[in-house]
Amino acid sequence: MTEQRKFTVKTRYVWFTLADWQAFSDALAEAYPQARYDFRPAYDVGQDRPEIVWENRIADIPFSRKGASSWAGDIPMIFDPDWQPTSTRYIPLYNEPPDTMRWGIAQTPRTPLPFVKFQDRVGPDTNELATITTFRESHIHYFCLADNKPAAAEMRRYFRLLDKFCTNRNQAYYRLPSFELIRTEAKGSWYWFGHDAIRWVREDSRRSLNYAGSTSWAMRPCTEEEMVALPAQRPPVQES
Repeated sequence: MTEQRKFTVKTRYVWFTLADWQAFSDALAEAYPQARYDFRPAYDVGQDRPEIVWENRIADIPFSRKGASSWAGDIPMIFDPDWQPTSTRYIPLYNEPPDTMRWGIAQTPRTPLPFVKFQDRVGPDTNELATITTFRESHIHYFCLADNKPAAAEMRRYFRLLDKFCTNRNQAYYRLPSFELIRTEAKGSWYWFGHDAIRWVREDSRRSLNYAGSTSWAMRPCTEEEMVALPAQRPPVQES
C-alpha cells in the first residue's frame, strides 16, 4: 500500500511583469541551484524510451508553454536533484501506425516534497506593456510536509525570498469602468504586486492590475492621499 503523505500548501497571488519574473528567477537560481523546472520527455514519438529533460530557470520557460501533461498546464519546480519522473507509452493517435511509440509523462507523478507549482503564469514584456492597460495575476503554490518544523521553516525561507520582489502594502481598489475609488489596503492584502509591475502601473493613470479576469473592479498601488481617503478594509472577493 502506498504511504499517504500529509502536506500543506501556501498560495501567493502575484502580478509580475517579465522583468519581475527574470529578477525572481535569478534569485531562485542562486538560492536553489539544484532546482529544476518543467520535466518532459525529450521527444514525443520514437522507438526508444526518451530521457527526461528539464529547464534550469523559470524565466526561460515561455509563458505559452503548458507543463507536463499530468500537471494540467502548471509548471513544477522540483527541489530534489535526484528525483526523476517516469515516461510512459501512450496509445498512438488514430492516424498513426499501431506500432508507433508515443511517449509522455506517467499521470500524476509522485513528486517529492517540497515542490512548487506555478499556475496561470503570465508576464508581459516591454513591448506588450506598451499596448495594454491591465493584466492578471499568476499563482505560486508551495507544497510541503504538514506538521513538520524544518519543512515549515524552509517554506518561510522561500516566501521571504519571493517577498523581496513584490509587496502587498498600500493598494487601492477601484470600480470599473469609472475608476471610482472603493477602498484601500494598507498592509496584509491577499495580493502581491511585483516591483516592475508597480512601476508600470504608476506611469499611466489608465493602467491597473486585474484579478481573475474581473470586469467590475481593479487594483492600483496607493498614493498617501488615497490611503487617507478611505479606511483600510478587506479587498473584494473573487467573483464566481
